[in-house]
Amino acid sequence: MIGRYLRAAFPDDPRDAAESGMRKLQDSLRSVAATGKHDAMTLHRYHAERPDRRGVDADQPGTP
Repeated sequence: MIGRYLRAAFPDDPRDAAESGMRKLQDSLRSVAATGKHDAMTLHRYHAERPDRRGVDADQPGTP
């Protein structure tokens, strides 16, 4: 993930218009920047492409 934009590293699932993971991540980062306090996010499933197999999904639960 080094050298990648957050939106590229933690994309929302393009097949799910209701997906809000990136919005939640942005809200969390804005809160941390504004308050200087940590913010714990809940477990979220990120849609990601497998780095060794382009075009193959590797949906993984995780926290940013």
